[in-house]
This record gives sequence, structure tokens and C-alpha cells, in this order.
Amino acid sequence: MEPLVEPLMEQEQEHGRELGQELVEPLLASRRPTCKSEVLKVLWTIFSPVPLYSLAASVDITTLTSAWFFKLPAYMSWRARFSINAMALFTYVNVFATIGIFVASAVVVPAVPGEYHGLLTHHLPKEPPFTKLAYFLVLSLALTVARAGARKILHRKLLTSNRSVADMALALYECDCVAWNFTMLITAIGLLTSVHGSTVHVMTGHGMTESQAIFVHVATRLFADCWVADIILRTAWRWIAQRIETDFQNSQTYRMIAELPSTTSSECPICLSDAAIEYCRLPCGHAFHRECLFSWGRHQMTVVTCPLCRLSIGT
Repeated sequence: MEPLVEPLMEQEQEHGRELGQELVEPLLASRRPTCKSEVLKVLWTIFSPVPLYSLAASVDITTLTSAWFFKLPAYMSWRARFSINAMALFTYVNVFATIGIFVASAVVVPAVPGEYHGLLTHHLPKEPPFTKLAYFLVLSLALTVARAGARKILHRKLLTSNRSVADMALALYECDCVAWNFTMLITAIGLLTSVHGSTVHVMTGHGMTESQAIFVHVATRLFADCWVADIILRTAWRWIAQRIETDFQNSQTYRMIAELPSTTSSECPICLSDAAIEYCRLPCGHAFHRECLFSWGRHQMTVVTCPLCRLSIGT
């Protein structure tokens, strides 16, 4: 019987490995978190205060990008839930604010005389009052595109490095803070100082209709305020991530995984790695890296199950 049993066992192990990859990779992907909605993925990549893949170490990004309104794991405190929902709210508001600033640029830039389109205008006898506004509108759009491109390029480079999800998330976050906080703050201040109480009157005096001038004024202030909020949320994310991790460590899920017995195995079905780090065995008999199982547990809504057979860990 042994010649027949051994091939069956090998087939079962191979099936388990394929099933584990199918179930776990869309959620953790070990090093490539995936997203269900390509549209929401693009919006979060471009407009989120924190880089999308920086959120992956603390939040399941497939949850964030699967629907406009999403559920968060039960172990999160109300403060963590509020912070994540605020992040989502400002991501969506940034979308509409950027559309508004694009339309405002289309109105303001053509209204500036051609000789003022260059960067060096100090030699001209007199600048139209909204030339500064036109410069900052164009600059804000350029920075939005540049930030989205830089995030994508950096993420692709980090994927080729031998780093964990947590290390990649931290690197993306720190680069985002260093590269964009100061630049975005200066641009936001420039936009806010370019519009004031008399801006509408000045614009209507230079060929704009009153409705156009009001729209440019409101859109500019909204966009600048969104960028200030963007900077505040990005700076606060380090504390928010720590709060989420503390919530998880205080949860029943963490305690159950921490108390699982240690074991040995040839490969972890979650990360598909044979790294010599601690394994733990579930009641169903399947073995995983304990750290990988912690990552799996962070993304479970209520009951934590085995990634392979879906048996509850608590049973």
C-alpha cells in the first residue's frame, strides 16, 4: 500500500500549498498586497495621505479598496477606526478637490497674458494679480502627479528587495514624509495667500465672470485645506499605526496565536518561504510561521480561521 499512499500524500500537500496560496495571497500576498477594485486602488495610490502600501502592515488594503464603505476588524478601538475612516474620507475628498483645482487651472491660466507665462516676470512693468495663483495651481497639479509616480516607482523597487511587509511599509511612509510634507505645505500656503477677500472682485475685473471667480476662490481654498489635513494625517500615521498594533496585541486573536504550540516545518504556506524562524501548529495540524499567522490574524474581522482549511483556531 505504501507505493500508493505516498503519491496521494504528495498530491494532498501540493493541493494544500496551492489552496493556501489562493486563499492567503489575495489578502497578504506576503510581499505584494493586492486590491479588489482597480479604480479604488488608483484613487488610494494617488490621493491617500499615507501611501497605500504603507497601510498594508496595519490594515488589510483589500478591505479598503473593495468598497467605498468598508468594515474594519473587531479588535480595533474606536480611535483606530475613526483614524482609518478619516484617512478614507480625506482620500475621497482629495479626489474632488483635485478635480476642482484642475478646472480652476483651466480658468485661471488662460486668463494670464501670454508674456507672463514664463517663470521670470520681474522685468515686466506690472503683473496681473492672479499670476501667482496660476503658478501655484499648476505647481499643485504637477506635485500631485509627481507624488503618485514616485510612490509607484518606489514600491516597485522595494518589491525587488529582500524586505518584509512591515519594513517596506515603513520605508514608503518615511520617504513620503521627507519628500512631500514640506513641499506640499509651501504650496498650500502659496495657494491660501493667493486668494483673499478681494480675489473675486479682482478676477472679475480681469475678464472672468463672477461665477468663474467664485468657483476658483472656493476650489483653491478647499484644495489647500485638504493638503494641510493631508500633511497632518500623514504625520500622525506613525502614532495611529502604533495604536492599531496595540489594539491587536490586546486582542483575543493575538493571545490565541501566541499560545499555539511551536513546531517545525519545511515551508510556510502563507509566505511560501522555508526561512528558519518560529513555526506554530494549529489545532487542525497545519503549520505556519507565527509572524505570518499574526499578519493573517490582523486582517480577520471576527473569528480567526486556518488559512488552509478554514477551521477556527479557537475550536
